[in-house]
Amino acid sequence: MTNDRYTEEWLEREFVGYGFDQPDPQWPGGGKICVSFVVQYYMGAELNVLEGDPTFCAEYVEIPAKAPPTGIRNESNEMMYEYGAREGVPRLLEIFNKYKIPVTWNIFTRALEKAPYWVKPILDSAAELSCGGHRYRDNFYVDPAEEDRLIGKSIDILQDLTGDKTLPKGWLVERRSNLSTKLYSLTHKELHRY
Repeated sequence: MTNDRYTEEWLEREFVGYGFDQPDPQWPGGGKICVSFVVQYYMGAELNVLEGDPTFCAEYVEIPAKAPPTGIRNESNEMMYEYGAREGVPRLLEIFNKYKIPVTWNIFTRALEKAPYWVKPILDSAAELSCGGHRYRDNFYVDPAEEDRLIGKSIDILQDLTGDKTLPKGWLVERRSNLSTKLYSLTHKELHRY
């Protein structure tokens, strides 16, 4: 028996969009630019052999390898993520708070589990919280049922850490599978059905 939840919906590819008929957003004051700040909070949620992964996250290595070796830590890579958590987070919070800049923090919940210290300052900043999932990884190769389970897990963890049962306010899954959008949409409807 097939579960429709895990069935891909084939969409036609779009190559024209609005074409020459661009909509007028009618922004206040005739504004022409909209700036959106989204902080990807995934430090500690990336691939790492310490988490049981076969290799490390090689996407941000300064000299990328064609295929990262398996079973080996890359402490240099780990330090880049750690630096972002230790130095980047407080700097960004200070800047956004000082200038009252609205910002979205896209949380990968494994990262926040490793550094719950940052939960209160992020919440106190009045930022919007979205969710990128539990781990920062390529979901294209994840079994749909497992991806679905991890979506639920990420919601539970985010709500438990923040104490806010209305979270997340949205999703930003940058390394998604063909089913990610559908699974997150279904879960979002279930989350806000009350």
